[in-house]
Amino acid sequence: MGQNLFVEDLGSKNGTAVNGRPIHDPVALRNKDLVTIGDVDIRVRNQ
Repeated sequence: MGQNLFVEDLGSKNGTAVNGRPIHDPVALRNKDLVTIGDVDIRVRNQ
């Protein structure tokens, strides 16, 4: 019920990207988004 997921990079050296785009501000995530933190990929599954 009304749950929103966000990701934010807090100044990491390797950066954070959502769907291949580097982020600098908080980003709302959607189902099947791909979050990359450094060299780790995380697929969002929100149902």
